[in-house]
Amino acid sequence: MHTDEQIFKVADKTIDILYSFSDYDYEKNVDVYVTLEKEGKPHDYIAVYTKKAVNSVPAWVHSHIKK
Repeated sequence: MHTDEQIFKVADKTIDILYSFSDYDYEKNVDVYVTLEKEGKPHDYIAVYTKKAVNSVPAWVHSHIKK
């Protein structure tokens, strides 16, 4: 299995491409699907982000991983 940090590191690269802040209210969650390989086998995960205000600016904040 992979760590939450490894999964979010990959998901962070695509969150801004997949989801626009203007499409979601604050405190709403979005899912980013991630596939990572370990020992030649794929493992699927869902990285969950929550839209929050960070220093009065909208941001996608790590919430949790669904494994």
